[in-house]
Amino acid sequence: MLGGGSAQNLAAYDPATNTWSAVGGGVNGSVTALAVYDGELLVGGNFTRVGVGTASPQNIAFFARWNGSQWLAPDPSNPSYLLTGGAPLAFVEFQNKLYLAGNFTAAYYNETDKAYLAVWNKAAQRVEAAYPPGQGPDNNIWAAVVWNGALYLGGDFSTFGGASGKLVRFDGVQATGVPGAPTSGSVRALLPVGSTLYVAGSFTTVGGQTVNRIAALSSAGTWSGLGSGLGPTLVRTLALYNNYLYAGGGFTADGSGAGLSYLARFSSATPLVSQKAPSLFVVEVAPRAYALWAETPLLCHRLRLINAVGQTLYEEEGRLLQGEYLLPLLPAEGLYFLQVEGAGGEVYTYRFSTL
Repeated sequence: MLGGGSAQNLAAYDPATNTWSAVGGGVNGSVTALAVYDGELLVGGNFTRVGVGTASPQNIAFFARWNGSQWLAPDPSNPSYLLTGGAPLAFVEFQNKLYLAGNFTAAYYNETDKAYLAVWNKAAQRVEAAYPPGQGPDNNIWAAVVWNGALYLGGDFSTFGGASGKLVRFDGVQATGVPGAPTSGSVRALLPVGSTLYVAGSFTTVGGQTVNRIAALSSAGTWSGLGSGLGPTLVRTLALYNNYLYAGGGFTADGSGAGLSYLARFSSATPLVSQKAPSLFVVEVAPRAYALWAETPLLCHRLRLINAVGQTLYEEEGRLLQGEYLLPLLPAEGLYFLQVEGAGGEVYTYRFSTL
């Protein structure tokens, strides 16, 4: 129930009215992952039908698209058997591809070369293999993030192709192990913050040291613990807010036994975010023509121009920003976002309006 009405496992919040509302009649099972991709809301979960609160529900299982007015199947020819045995637990865009990571064991009923990690090709409306045959993970993937120029994946798996451990680095073709990564337990959450990747789950050691379910990996490959850690059970999720690292999960104490109740924050003597946002400005140089001005040089891993509904209009990798950089001509007046990802994985978003 939601505000006196039924939301059926999926809801939208309107900050202007401070109210929640149902989304397209909802779905008939739990939702495990959400993402905005190319102007649509992607929904993953343990459901087999969508629009269940409407007069016209549809049989779309485990992975569905909501375009703001109607539900769509990622593959209209196989709405009920697109994924088998589980659902996406994370969506992530990497190298201009949309990856699904989760606990599904096959696609199209028996195509096990797409187990746990696959690519959704929107243009072809197909789920495709993400790795060569026989080179995939042997168990669930719980977390997927882009950091340091690669896709990092964490989960229950012990091997991923020729790599071992609960955390791997994926380059778009194959996985390589991360030195010192957990080899027991599970990785459930990943959070990139500048040159640091925070890793959490049910593991207790990394790099030969005791860390109790949460640790930090530097871009130089050095592992470190965060205080005494958390316990006695797993950490499920991480977030950065007001320079505190927040953790949520099943834990009831820190590593020393001091009581905590499922939600905790970590503070450090030094700021968790050490990078200052670069001095970048968006300036109008002609009608509907804009430029990015960089006061100091910045090596940009990825530059992305996004419209108000989340569609990527332009993307470029490996650009050194210095002085004036002309952006593509904007298609119409409106609200736009410029997303700049630095070489260390830090992401800055600039909002500008042409109205």
